[in-house]
Amino acid sequence: MGAVLGKTNPVQLLLMTLLEVTSFIFNHWFLTTFIKMDCVSSIMHHHVFGAYFGLMVSWALHRPGLRQRHEKEKSSTDMGKFSMLGTIFLWMFWPSYNSVLIEGKAEKMNAVYSTYFSLAASAVTVFAFSVLISKKGKMNMVYIHNATLAGGVAVGAAATVIPSPWIALTIGLTAGLICILGCWLMKPFLELAFDIHDTCGVHYVHGVPGILGVLIRIVIELATASNLQVYV
Repeated sequence: MGAVLGKTNPVQLLLMTLLEVTSFIFNHWFLTTFIKMDCVSSIMHHHVFGAYFGLMVSWALHRPGLRQRHEKEKSSTDMGKFSMLGTIFLWMFWPSYNSVLIEGKAEKMNAVYSTYFSLAASAVTVFAFSVLISKKGKMNMVYIHNATLAGGVAVGAAATVIPSPWIALTIGLTAGLICILGCWLMKPFLELAFDIHDTCGVHYVHGVPGILGVLIRIVIELATASNLQVYV
């Protein structure tokens, strides 16, 4: 919904929901049955599937008249405050989301700590770089709303297998940078090159960080299988 927000009517949203839920269930069944994806890794499936399904719907519904930015899409001070309040709640409770399907106590705590480390790194990153890339040297609340949570998305798939805090911090820093650069460069590029209007930036908040998390998990598991140690 975030990818097509402001560009669709209620009937289109209802149809999109029916198609998306049906496609998601079928895709999830395929991944768990044939590729043997475990439940914890399937958390990233929510982010990645939802993001790219929304982007494809945005592409399919593109019309030349939608290229011009709508007045309601601009940010305001009042809405920015409410959005920041929601971001804070998501930031606080994201570790419970990443660890809810984990049964082992040690693995669950590892996922909680790794998620907090990654979220903290992405938050610090966005506050620092938001000032650096701003012409007036001010913080951009749009960047902060998005990049603050990108660390939690990126660390989700690998949260249970991360052996050291510095790895979670690096993941958060990388996800924060990806989100900032995506908001700055990727969003207008998608609209110009592919006619994809991403209203809420789901591509660089959920899509790319979700894929990054899966790749990191693969690297860590390959390193573990090869008897390599990741030192603190």
